[in-house]
Amino acid sequence: MNQPTLPPVTLAGAVAVIESLHDQLLRVRRAFDDTSEASAKAIAQAEAFVQAFSAALVEELTTTRIVGHLGSGRYGNAGCGRGPDFVINIVDRAYKCGQVELEVSPAGGHIDDFLSVVAEIAPHPQLGIPVPTLRIHNDGETLASVFNEGLGRVLLATSSSAKTAGVLRIKEAA
Repeated sequence: MNQPTLPPVTLAGAVAVIESLHDQLLRVRRAFDDTSEASAKAIAQAEAFVQAFSAALVEELTTTRIVGHLGSGRYGNAGCGRGPDFVINIVDRAYKCGQVELEVSPAGGHIDDFLSVVAEIAPHPQLGIPVPTLRIHNDGETLASVFNEGLGRVLLATSSSAKTAGVLRIKEAA
């Protein structure tokens, strides 16, 4: 007999379950005015789990990968060489401040050679409502923000520093 497959359990999912159980235990205790030692112990354990997992989630989680050009030989394209190495850092700050950042730079390059994209929920500059947003950074400075407007539309907002002599360099992708 085939067993059903369960989705992978994430740390965030575990915390959500524990927080839910904690809340349910508190409601049951209040509903029955249960002041027993067993009830108090169960609630204390749930609170300890919530605090332990929450403390772990406050930290940034960074994953680093060495990658190359998409068309390079390292990904099975026999006609192409390996090409230079690049570093991608994935910085997960979702539980700390609701952001995930991708930093890309040449391996062994200068610290200023990186380009990063931050995904977050931010207020739309014209509508004032929270929307999915991508911010493009270079050298620690925001160059542009892309705000999702829905229905296949986005708003591209650039910073004044992204302009050179009053010209914003935009090239349509091929």
